[in-house]
Amino acid sequence: MECEPHRRLKLWTYDLRTNKHFTLKENPLKRSDLDDFVACYNPKNRHERKPADRFRSFTYEELTPM
Repeated sequence: MECEPHRRLKLWTYDLRTNKHFTLKENPLKRSDLDDFVACYNPKNRHERKPADRFRSFTYEELTPM
């Protein structure tokens, strides 16, 4: 029996907050702070994404209670 389409999908998350401290005045978020995310996100070929320290995926089964 073939899986339902949503069961084959992955939710990718990027943890920008851990060990980062951004403030509006003293340490605002800059474009360079997002360079790692852009590299991990791989918008040109999303099927070649690979997990990294801050970037990982979750399957449908991991996200839904049994």
